[in-house]
Formats: sequence, structure tokens, C-alpha cells
Amino acid sequence: MQTTHIPVPPGGRRGLSLVEVMVAMTLLLVGLLAVVRQWPLGARMTFLGEFQTEASTIAEQTLESLKASPFPPSSGTRTIGRYTVQWTVSAGPVSTTRLVVIEVRWTWQGRQYAIRMQTIVGAEL
Repeated sequence: MQTTHIPVPPGGRRGLSLVEVMVAMTLLLVGLLAVVRQWPLGARMTFLGEFQTEASTIAEQTLESLKASPFPPSSGTRTIGRYTVQWTVSAGPVSTTRLVVIEVRWTWQGRQYAIRMQTIVGAEL
């Protein structure tokens, strides 16, 4: 019968010691905990970004509807879902222009947020 000889590495050790495995597991656990702690912040920022995008879209649509109206009101407020839209139309820096300010507000998780759009358009507004 033939025996197989497995060479032993220098120093006479094979594999990892229990201490090395425990240190590696501790480092892995610390890294995973750091990622898990940041997860709620990432989710919150994603939702907030979505709300800001919706508010910007509503502000743009409001501006377009004011531009399409032959005699737009000088100010107004309306509610669209969770958003409150407020606008004012006033004289611009030049006599043939109008200053339009649109502000979209909403509340999420007990905090208030707002997007403000301000632009100058031709007097035909």
C-alpha cells in the first residue's frame, strides 16, 4: 500500500487559527453594520428625491398652464395630491415682461419641504 505525503508549509502550520477567523469575522461584522446603518438614510433620500421631482414637474406644468391662459390670474393657490401650489404673476424688470414665481410645498414625515421656481416671461403671459 502506498502512502501519500502531504507537504507541511514552513512553520508547521496548516489553515487558519481560531483567533484569525474571529478577527476576520469581527471586521466583516463591523463593515456590514456600517452598511446596514446607512440603509434608512439612503431610502429616505430616494423618497425625498422622488417628491422633489414630482414637485418640479407640477411647477413646470403650472407655468405652462399660466402661459397658455390668455388672462392668467395674478396669484393663486391649488392643491394637487400632497402638494400645495402657490403662484404670483407680477411686472417684470422690463415693461414687456412678467415675473412668475411658483412655489410647491409638501409635508413628509412631519417636515415641510418646498420647491420654488422663478422665471421671467414675455408680456403675452
